[in-house]
Amino acid sequence: MVKIAIHSADRTKIISVSVSEIDRELSEERFVERFKNRWFEHGTGKGRTEERIQVDGRSAYRLKDIANLAGEEMHRADTVVIERGKLYQIDAIGVGADPMNDSAVLNCVNSFRFLTQMASSVNKPLPVERTDKLPERVADITFAVLIGLIAIFVVVKIVKKRR
Repeated sequence: MVKIAIHSADRTKIISVSVSEIDRELSEERFVERFKNRWFEHGTGKGRTEERIQVDGRSAYRLKDIANLAGEEMHRADTVVIERGKLYQIDAIGVGADPMNDSAVLNCVNSFRFLTQMASSVNKPLPVERTDKLPERVADITFAVLIGLIAIFVVVKIVKKRR
């Protein structure tokens, strides 16, 4: 998995993009259904929405809900695109508010584009782990990264209060 993340100056919004290999034998619908079930499992059930959208001309899914982590209400918007055996995730997280209501976050998420693939034998894909638990693992990894980002956010807040 490759993942990059950035946060706002006030650390109330986080955007991350990740790319991971998925089992090509698992249908897109089945993968998304299992991913949704695992992803929503960590939420509070408040603000839960699902929608089909387009990202750079490709079919995509956007899942939104609210999770309670370390006493903070975290609004999550996860955009998922499946393309040629890869899962592309664009996560937007807001502390106490829906990050998609922020024009900078919305513009950033909407700016996602697919690059053309380089024709090179050096860029051969790594073997895909064959397992029927992959959607759940991807959702768990996403949640673990979210918890890590929240922990960093809380530590920074505590350190700033002590100064």
